[in-house]
Amino acid sequence: MKRRTIIPERGVALIMVIFMIAIASALLVSLTSSTYTSMRLNRAAEQRIKAEYILKSAVNLAQVLIKSDTTQYDDRNQDVWMRFIDGAEVPGELVGISEPNVRVSLLIASEKGKIPLLSLVNLSGADQSWRDVLVALFQNLGFDKPLTVDQSTSATSQKNYSSTQMVANLIDYLDTDKNSYSASGFQAQGC
Repeated sequence: MKRRTIIPERGVALIMVIFMIAIASALLVSLTSSTYTSMRLNRAAEQRIKAEYILKSAVNLAQVLIKSDTTQYDDRNQDVWMRFIDGAEVPGELVGISEPNVRVSLLIASEKGKIPLLSLVNLSGADQSWRDVLVALFQNLGFDKPLTVDQSTSATSQKNYSSTQMVANLIDYLDTDKNSYSASGFQAQGC
């Protein structure tokens, strides 16, 4: 009779051991997953901090390059900062990057070189010069030349606008009123 009582006790003990191993495995998997997630979050936070300091270093580098400008006008041959006008890559050692796969590009653009299109809407005496600059730019780009047959889809369907007409249309597009643009001394009227 002792034999019969021992066999059920061994089965219960075996089931208890398997149950304990299953619980321990589940806890181990949960702990591993939690540790991996924490590790990834810490790595992302570290990368954010590095990116912030790289950005601050690039801005400081740009400030130093602009402050070292000694010429009054933008000159590619004399101004050091003009090397970055097209978004050139900054050498890693200048901004403190030691990782080889991280690249930083710096774009420095002159505010003097931009055309303030929104100032065309409120055309006071000083802003009329920008209108004339835009007309001259369009003329230099050849917008006043008639299109050849190869350049237009059909000679009758495409209308050629003069540079002054294009500037007047641009001003009319930018303003919010419903009136067509017109100015004395300006040979075009908006649409």
